[in-house]
Amino acid sequence: MNQKIREGDLYKIMTVYGETFEIHYGYYDEKERYGPFNEPIPIYPDFLVHPQYTKDGYPFVTQMQDACAGYEGQSKEDGCFQCKYYRHGEDLLGICISETNKKRNASYIIEKND
Repeated sequence: MNQKIREGDLYKIMTVYGETFEIHYGYYDEKERYGPFNEPIPIYPDFLVHPQYTKDGYPFVTQMQDACAGYEGQSKEDGCFQCKYYRHGEDLLGICISETNKKRNASYIIEKND
């Protein structure tokens, strides 16, 4: 029997580089509630708005997160996942091992294309 997923339901609990994250179903944007495919989806932390770090000071990132100014890879359009500094954890979560982005340095900054 298929049970309908509801907003707020637990998707999974995962431990990534020593930190535990609860991922719940929901919507990234209010307008997603009213679209033709309006089922809730797993909502991953927004580490750009609410940064979190490992005990060693490396920032957590999601694979789909916008690339920072220190990105090294083929195309920044690919997001953090294709950067040489990305280290996969579980699911879509990982960390950035760039020394530039460590907590002891300036906070994680997205390069803006103005």
